[in-house]
Order: sequence, then structure tokens, then C-alpha cells
Amino acid sequence: MTQPGPTVLDQFLPLISDALFVSSAEEDWALAEWVTLRLTAEGYRVWCARFPVLGGEVYPRHVDTVVARGCFCVIQVLSAAALVSPGVIERRAEAMAIARERNRESLILLDVDGLSSSTLDWATPNLSIVSFQERWETGFDRLRSRLTSLKAPRPLPDGPRVAAEARRLMASRRSWHTVL
Repeated sequence: MTQPGPTVLDQFLPLISDALFVSSAEEDWALAEWVTLRLTAEGYRVWCARFPVLGGEVYPRHVDTVVARGCFCVIQVLSAAALVSPGVIERRAEAMAIARERNRESLILLDVDGLSSSTLDWATPNLSIVSFQERWETGFDRLRSRLTSLKAPRPLPDGPRVAAEARRLMASRRSWHTVL
């Protein structure tokens, strides 16, 4: 009996082990894309469902499996909309399970609405929450510091070029691109 060959997902595992995955509710896409561009420019490999594929990589169709099997960290925009979005809730639960399994932080929440701990589920207050309430730039500086303390890999030496290309593509797709 022959052994099955590598799956399509197996091709992506080397690419995702050092990737950051940005998750958000539809209402928070502007911030998710802005964070994705900024992190990419800093040299991080970032995947975001609303984004064009960065650096010529192929985006896998089964994102849940990718998150569960190997991304370095999930960065999730946490807002009132995210608290009721089934996909966002599912990704947060997956990331918390991965953190327990790996015994290391695998989820960073970006608080945009100033949510109180009473609005969050029981496990969320124990997670790393970065405030994005003041200014996005201030929040981004805090996020970058958190990623540095986690020793998040930065495998894209051409990150600024990749981010600039993505920014041009995104600008051509919609009129509200000025937030990027």
C-alpha cells in the first residue's frame, strides 16, 4: 500500500509557522488592513482574509486549519461587532486553544471600543490586550513592542516593497483607501 503524498496544506506549513494572522469582523476591516500593511512593512509575514496575497504567496482556502496547525500568532481586532461575529469568536477560541497547547501566547487582542472586562468571555481578560482607542499609531507601537517581546519572526526583508505594492492595489479597489 502506498503512502499518500503531501497535501496542499503541507505546502503552506513552512510559510505559516512564522506568519501572523489578522482576524476581524467586517466592520473592522479598515483597521485590520491598516495593521496588516504596517506589520508587513516592518518585515512580518501577515495574512489577512481581506487582503491581496502578499509577497507572491498563495493564500490557503482553509484558514481555520492553517491557524490551528501553525501560524505564529493571531492578532484579532476586538470590538463590539467582533464580540457577536461567529467567525471572529471561533478564531479567538482556536487561538486560545493553541496557546494552551503550545504553552505560549498565540493571541493578541486589539481593543478598539474600550470594552470592559464584563463584556468579555471568562478567558479573555487573561490575554494580551493592546489598546487602539487613542490613536492607531499609538496602538501599533504597543503591538510592535508586544510582538518583539514574543520574538515574533520577521522573515520579509522586502516588507516595505510588498506593503507598498499592496497599498497601491488596495487603493485601486475602493474609494475609502485613504485610511491605508
